[in-house]
Amino acid sequence: MKNQYFALLDIGGTDIKSCIYSADNSEISFLKRSKTPNLLKPSAVKREIDPNALLKEVYWHLSEIKILNIPISGLLVSGQMGGWITTDQLNTPLSNIVSWQDLRSTINQGLVNIDSKFIQLNGGEFRAGLPLLGLLTDFHENRLTNKIRFHTLTSFIAASLSQDYQYLIHETDIASSGIYNIYDNLYISELIKEFEENISFPKVCKSLTTIGYSDFLSCAVYTPVGDQQASLYGARLDRDNIVINIGTGGQVSKIYGDQISKNQVRPYFFGQKIETITHLPAGRLINFIVELSSKDKISDKQFEEFYDALPAESKISNLNLTDFEQCKNILERDFSHFTSKLIPETSSLIIQYYLKTIESLELGGINKFVFVGGVGQNYKMLHKKIKEAYAVEIQVPILEESTLQGLGYLSSSIS
Repeated sequence: MKNQYFALLDIGGTDIKSCIYSADNSEISFLKRSKTPNLLKPSAVKREIDPNALLKEVYWHLSEIKILNIPISGLLVSGQMGGWITTDQLNTPLSNIVSWQDLRSTINQGLVNIDSKFIQLNGGEFRAGLPLLGLLTDFHENRLTNKIRFHTLTSFIAASLSQDYQYLIHETDIASSGIYNIYDNLYISELIKEFEENISFPKVCKSLTTIGYSDFLSCAVYTPVGDQQASLYGARLDRDNIVINIGTGGQVSKIYGDQISKNQVRPYFFGQKIETITHLPAGRLINFIVELSSKDKISDKQFEEFYDALPAESKISNLNLTDFEQCKNILERDFSHFTSKLIPETSSLIIQYYLKTIESLELGGINKFVFVGGVGQNYKMLHKKIKEAYAVEIQVPILEESTLQGLGYLSSSIS
């Protein structure tokens, strides 16, 4: 049988990555990486991305694949979940892409009250940047008119790359919107009605499905999937292990066993779901601490980044991290003392944070912890502490890119 090659594209919050995947030997090659366009930040609470700038960056990756002159069987896409955009019926943007970090729903919180039962149905995720809340905010501000399409960040990219596009979305992608019942596999009708039929939503599918054809690469385009789920699939998440992914973000995940859980539950692949805890201290924080320790002074912007990256309830030394002005004043007055304590105390804090997080999971049948992500794979102190605490095997797989590897593995499910 002739070897098949797939083009893989992952649109992350920090980087965009692409490669070629060989179905014959399950390996990725020709890996390319570039920076995701910066947030526009049109206001203090709005976090948006220029869709044209993002598409331009994506096409650079596809051009790098095209010049290889390798026959491509299909284009598979994953990306940061929680981003969204409105378009017309031809998928032409009517707004910027709204980032998962967006806070517009905090402007007038009285407009976006959501019954707790709906939060449980969507998997238990509720945060200011949830697409549902952003949609409601714009809707009540009369920003949304008739005949609008809702797209996630990745479904918009896939639509923009496709001819003969079908308005379909994978369940791992739509689940981050806040409007989808992950248990009954249906949109939550009470929430959809809020938009008075002004917005259309894509049909949801549970498997990788052809949604169009890329003239640029001469291949089929498939429904994008959530980057978290793709990364877990690349790490070979199973019922006997827990995957800790520490890269730009931090996440702890396991296969959901149908037991009642206070943690988030999200769709996975092939009928399974995952139980996951996200938004944990991660690479940006750790790397920033190292950067600070080598500087003589710190700018207001740098401190704001550091402050925002730390868990809200944390304390380091005598710093109350919920009081920005107090932190900033102490830092400005005694920067050298602050940095001398910063690295060891924050490292200890992060380890304790992860141990506390793991304790909230049901660990019956778990005998292995798998670490992925650039920081997670190299965080040996955390490996040691978890091994000591739970007497489990620690596995650090040799994966260049777990998300792209997961997309590659998923290509085998395409019939």
